[in-house]
Amino acid sequence: MRKKFFVALLPLAVLCIGWTSYDFYHAVEFARPEYADIEASIQKEVLSEADYALILNQTGLGKRAVEELRQTERGKKSLLAFQRQKQEKFDYKQSFLFFPTTTAELLRDAEKRSASLLLPPLKAGDVLITRSTKTLLYRHGHAGLVLDANKTIESLMIGSRSAVLPVHNWLSYPTIMVLRPKAELAEAGEEAVRFAKEHLKDVPYSLFTGFLQKDKKEEATIDRTQCAHLVWQAYSGAGVDIDSDGGFLVTPKDIANSDVFDVVFSYGFGEEGRW
Repeated sequence: MRKKFFVALLPLAVLCIGWTSYDFYHAVEFARPEYADIEASIQKEVLSEADYALILNQTGLGKRAVEELRQTERGKKSLLAFQRQKQEKFDYKQSFLFFPTTTAELLRDAEKRSASLLLPPLKAGDVLITRSTKTLLYRHGHAGLVLDANKTIESLMIGSRSAVLPVHNWLSYPTIMVLRPKAELAEAGEEAVRFAKEHLKDVPYSLFTGFLQKDKKEEATIDRTQCAHLVWQAYSGAGVDIDSDGGFLVTPKDIANSDVFDVVFSYGFGEEGRW
């Protein structure tokens, strides 16, 4: 009887091992494009769409980040630094966030030392997305709302409360996307930050927030949230829905695919830079 039980479980065990292996090796899409000279494009007074496409391919920087960096004193050097980063060989390792269920991938350099990424300047209202966190076999990723150039507000994990955290925590993820509200929605980003500061600090984490009641902005007190819900709720408080599929449960991937945002920077999400 016991032997039959273990034989029956064998296909499930093989499936789990296979899926875990597949997930690990496909978790990060390090897209190292063939090197191309971008200096001629950088030095142009006005860039074409082809120039922006080339720079995106070589650096991971979207059009808005390119223009902002070009206007700085170190504009050319900064853009070339992002190109070098895209060419650099990184690896990553699994690390427990919540033993034994929740893990994150963290960057390592070629010598297996801790490494971190260079990000473009961040603005209040930006959204940070990674797919480098998972619980058991579910790769849910993580999301955070940028309060200013150095701080985010996030809901991290079961047993925690939402808190203001340093941006540098994000620099070790091997996958990161920086999203910014489209120019016509800039005020919504600022309002989302105000809403988050007023209503979304110290809120208990609840994984399934949204199933029974997604929008809590009319509540006297927001009693629970999770990482993507916090960001969504902040923007909902500003009158903007950033859930791309409109489901009951908002996820980091739903936000990453929202047409409310421009991609300012993308790393580890493959050649197209999207999830």
